[in-house]
This record gives sequence, C-alpha cells and structure tokens, in this order.
Amino acid sequence: MSDYKRVELCSLASGAAVDKFDKAFREVLDNIDDPNTDAEKPRKITLEITVLPDGSREQATIEVQAKTSLAPHRALKGTAYMRNDGKKLVAMEHNFRQGDLFGGAKPDTVNVTNIVDRKSQAAGERADP
Repeated sequence: MSDYKRVELCSLASGAAVDKFDKAFREVLDNIDDPNTDAEKPRKITLEITVLPDGSREQATIEVQAKTSLAPHRALKGTAYMRNDGKKLVAMEHNFRQGDLFGGAKPDTVNVTNIVDRKSQAAGERADP
C-alpha cells in the first residue's frame, strides 16, 4: 500500500484541477488589466470538484470545474434624437432641430475614443471598435 500515492490537488484528475485554476486565474488577471472594467470590483474563482463514487465504494469519478466571476465592462453612453417620421418613432444620431453647422458635410463614421484595447496598443495598432 505504501507504493501508491494519495490523491492531492496537484494530481487530481491528472493535474486538471491545477490547469483549470491556472486558466481561470489568467482570466481574472486579464479582467483586472482591462481598463474598461472597474479596478476595485472583486473577482472570484470557484473551483468545483465533484466526486461520483460507484456502488462498490472502491472507485470514483472526479469532475473538476473552475468558474470565474469577473467585473463587467463599464457602460458606455451615447445620445439619440427621436422624432416621428409620420409612421413611427425613429432615432437619429444628430439633432434634427439644429441647423447644419458644417455646410452639409456629415461624418462618414463615428469615432469612439473612450474604449481602450490594450492588446492593440501593445501591438502598436489603433484601437477601432
């Protein structure tokens, strides 16, 4: 009996418990590093181990799951101007009650500047949504 090694966390399910934890911990660290999340919100990792013994009580199947609870991305706000087009309510990006301030020139795209993508920054790319 002394030649057999007892099950430990690091050997549980052939090391799957440690692998699951490592992956979940990486998700937590990436979430903490994301500037679009609240830095001070708590993050959680739950390592769930289920032991399913057979009828003889001499063998068991072990299932390992890691679950994360991460900080959500911050809400972004924008403005929509609404009016009835005669049939139904429609939303517009520009205030239809204001005159044309730029002589008919309207932007083709809307640039969002308050979202940061660190992966793109590290690669030297521009972070476009």
